[in-house]
Parts: sequence; structure tokens; C-alpha cells
Amino acid sequence: MASKIIMPQGGQDIKEGSIVGWLKKEGDRVTKGDVICEVETEKAVFEVEAPADGILVKIVAHDGDKVPIFSVIGIIAEPGEDVDIERIVGEEEKEEKGIDVSRIRQRLGKSGEKKPDRVRVSGRAKRLAEERGNRTAGPDRGEGCSWLSGAGRGKSGNGSAHGDGC
Repeated sequence: MASKIIMPQGGQDIKEGSIVGWLKKEGDRVTKGDVICEVETEKAVFEVEAPADGILVKIVAHDGDKVPIFSVIGIIAEPGEDVDIERIVGEEEKEEKGIDVSRIRQRLGKSGEKKPDRVRVSGRAKRLAEERGNRTAGPDRGEGCSWLSGAGRGKSGNGSAHGDGC
């Protein structure tokens, strides 16, 4: 079965990449893990490895082409396998039309922006803290000790960001 070579994301906010150069050419035998091309994003140059053993039957995106991430840039197939390249590339276009990928990426990117004001501490962590003589709630805001979650700005667990002595 044919395998798609996909443009890697290479970073959370990356939307496209450029093909720097193909190290293999159409018709070359490749082994899974072989570096077959290099791509460049806003942040770095990445090596793309072959996802499967076989023959590089089609290079879809050529040197210098700018390509959206997760797009098919090449196809690998078994020797002698009949590959419908138009169908494989067409499947990708259908997937892109059916779902607004950019909105999903925006939502995923926003998920980590706001951090809660309150740190939740499990019962087991509270019990462990009490056994060691530490409080699990600050005096004024009921926040968990920063050393329990690693969220505080104190020195290696000697104090929290709120000065509550945890």
C-alpha cells in the first residue's frame, strides 16, 4: 500500500514550510527512516524521513515550493505497485475541504494561554504535605503550595509566589 510523505509541522504556530531539497529522486529505493528531503519553516530546517520501505514513486512538492503543513509532499510505494497518485493527492484536498483545519489549530494554540489562579492538590498530595509539616493552602486565597505543582516562583520549594511559607 502506498505511503504518503507529509510536510511536518515543525512548531506549534507553523502553517507552511518550504522544500529545501530532495535527497532522493523519483524511482529511488528508500528504507523506512532514510532522510529523503529537507524542509524549512520559519523556525528551522528539518530532515524528513521515509515513513516506509519502498520506491519514491512521486515527488508532489518540488524544491522551493511552499506547502501547507500536513500536506502530501511525496509518495512511496512497493516495487511494481499500481498507485493512483491523483486519488491520493485528491483525498488530502477532500479532507481539507471537509474540515476547517485552521480553526482547529487556532483553538489548540489557545488552549494553553490562560493558567488558572488556583492550583488543585490531590488528597494524596495534601496528606503527604501534612506528614512533612507543610500547609496545602495559603492564608488568604486558599491556593495550593507552589512546591506541590512546581507553579511557584520560590526557591526550590522554600516559599511560594504569595509568600505563604509553603
